[in-house]
Amino acid sequence: GIWGVLICAVAFLPIITELLIWRFGLWVLSFFCDTLNLPKISALLKSVDSVLSVLVGILLLSSALFIISLTVVIIGGKGL
Repeated sequence: GIWGVLICAVAFLPIITELLIWRFGLWVLSFFCDTLNLPKISALLKSVDSVLSVLVGILLLSSALFIISLTVVIIGGKGL
């Protein structure tokens, strides 16, 4: 039971961590572009950051769905 949830967390955690690091890097670069008065590059970086934000949401939803379905299968298997 709990091992399946831990394996799911271990499988998704590195990907989510890498995406969050990328988002932080894009935020820093966007800040520097705003400071240097480069609005087009800053807007591009903010757009890429919003795409990564959606990707993080999709990954979190996928991992939550996997955990929920794993729980349902385990509970259903105990009833047999």
